Amino acid sequence: MKEFFKSIRLPLIICSMAALLCGIAVGIFMGNMLKSAVEFHIEKTQADEKNTKTHSRIHFILCDHEIEVESNDLTGGGKIEIVGYCPLHYVVRYNGNNLSVYKRNTISLKEEYIMNIEFDAEYVDVKTKEELKRGIAFSSFDEINRYFENLSS
Repeated sequence: MKEFFKSIRLPLIICSMAALLCGIAVGIFMGNMLKSAVEFHIEKTQADEKNTKTHSRIHFILCDHEIEVESNDLTGGGKIEIVGYCPLHYVVRYNGNNLSVYKRNTISLKEEYIMNIEFDAEYVDVKTKEELKRGIAFSSFDEINRYFENLSS
């Protein structure tokens, strides 16, 4: 057996074992590098998704205005139509007893109640009353006041 280790096979076995150990070391090193690269890619992708902004155009049919909104939602984009007035308008509606003023919220885009206006419907014609039931859009409170001043005269 001593002669076996002394023979030419001994350097071959030692080199094979050294190569095997080097292969294991390189494999561990490459595995750690690959793991780090994958973790970096996942973190970068998540950060990119958080910073991705989509734009949608919202068309308000009753006033024919459009606004562009931005969100972090990846499903956004395109054009949305809303039957109603945009956030630039006050809408006055007759509800049977008095007039209510509404304005669309600029963030939620939902119509929100602002206030009531006392109103006696006896003094207006049927056409005006029907228009008020559907809702009339105004750009400001001054415009609302002028409208009702003209109605009363």
